[in-house]
Amino acid sequence: VAVMVALAWPLSRLGLGGVVGAFGLAFTLAAVVGLVILGRRTGGIMGAATSSSLARTGLATAVMLVVALVVPRGLAGTGALGALVDLVMVGAVAGAAYLAALWLLRSPDLAWAAAQVRSRRRAASPGPDR
Repeated sequence: VAVMVALAWPLSRLGLGGVVGAFGLAFTLAAVVGLVILGRRTGGIMGAATSSSLARTGLATAVMLVVALVVPRGLAGTGALGALVDLVMVGAVAGAAYLAALWLLRSPDLAWAAAQVRSRRRAASPGPDR
């Protein structure tokens, strides 16, 4: 939390995109620190598949950051409701850009997540014998 605040404070000058970018950087830093600690405790986890996944995710995150910095310039919400609408719009567009980047990079993680969602939908939907 302290890292997020420390990054968000100076980057907030860039607007909403700067705050979103600060949160993304803080979570990325937390993930890297977690991987280093986990790797030390388990004797290493950074195989080729993990490195490839991290590279794809990092690239998709960079795309999302650029979109999050650019999109707010086209928004002009005023007041609390306008700011909330802007936040939702930036989040939706940046999230879509992230997913599109993962798809273009042929991320196996995205395919795995989609398969999980499909299997849960099948399990939750009543079949003809239910």
